[in-house]
Parts: sequence; structure tokens; C-alpha cells
Amino acid sequence: MKKLVSALLLIMCCLGCKGIKVGEKEGIVSSIDTKRDFMNFNTIQKNHSSYNEKTLTALPSWPEKYKLHGDLRQWEKVVYKGEELVGAIWMSKPGKLKVDGYPYDQFVLVLDGKVKLQPEGENEKIYFPGDVFFVPKNYAGTWDMPTDYKELIVVERKAWDAFGE
Repeated sequence: MKKLVSALLLIMCCLGCKGIKVGEKEGIVSSIDTKRDFMNFNTIQKNHSSYNEKTLTALPSWPEKYKLHGDLRQWEKVVYKGEELVGAIWMSKPGKLKVDGYPYDQFVLVLDGKVKLQPEGENEKIYFPGDVFFVPKNYAGTWDMPTDYKELIVVERKAWDAFGE
């Protein structure tokens, strides 16, 4: 756990770090798989429009029991897979989900749109592009995306692999 906390602190401190691998023509971030590389969140934020329905992988539909309303089609692309952490771009069409028992702790950087989270028994929290927040393992509540939504997520590698992503 100490390694995970240290890695997340490093990520947050490296918001302006150099060293991200960017395609020369496309401007699309490629996968990074060595310990010496750093993700530059500013570059991902600036170039997030290159991550779209054509460049991300479509994911299966949400089970009906989680859908409250909306389209909710979703896409994803892993942009970093290290020994301890996984980073991925996730995108969704508008809609609202009921979440019960989220499978892992997740660090989130909002890239586009807005998201409204309402943990059970708590007030609603609203996040916009550039906002950073954590979703705790076993989160229960709603996840509402009133417009198209895109985020960069960072998850512990063991949890990601165990969940079958």
C-alpha cells in the first residue's frame, strides 16, 4: 500500500513532467511500459479530443440493474500499464448509474464533460474538466453524467487485473 500511495503522489506531482510518448503526427499518447517514463497529465488534457469513439475500444453495455437512465455506451483505452499502476482513458455517453460495491480504489482526472457523484447518505459532489478526485473501493451511490463524459483513471494493477479489465 505504501508503494501505491507513493506512486499516486508521484503522479500528482508530475502533472507538468516531461517524458510522455506522443505520436508525432497523431498527437495520441501511446502505451508506456517502462518504469522510467512519466505520464504528463497536461498533455493528456490538451490532447484528450484524440481519444474518441474511433480511437477507444467499445466496452460491453452496463447490466440493466445499474442503469437508471440514458445512453451510457462506454469506451476505454489503457495508456499506461506498469508494475503497480494502470492508467486508462474512459469515456461514456450521457446517463446515470446506480453503483453498489465499486471493485477498486480509483484516482480520477476529469477530461471532458461533468460528473455528479452522490454517495449513499451524503450530498452530491460535482466534478468538471481538470478536477481530480478519488472513488473508494466499495463506493455505493449514483454516478451521473449529464453530457458526454471522459476521464483518465489510475488504478492499482493487481485490482485491475483481478477485475478482468
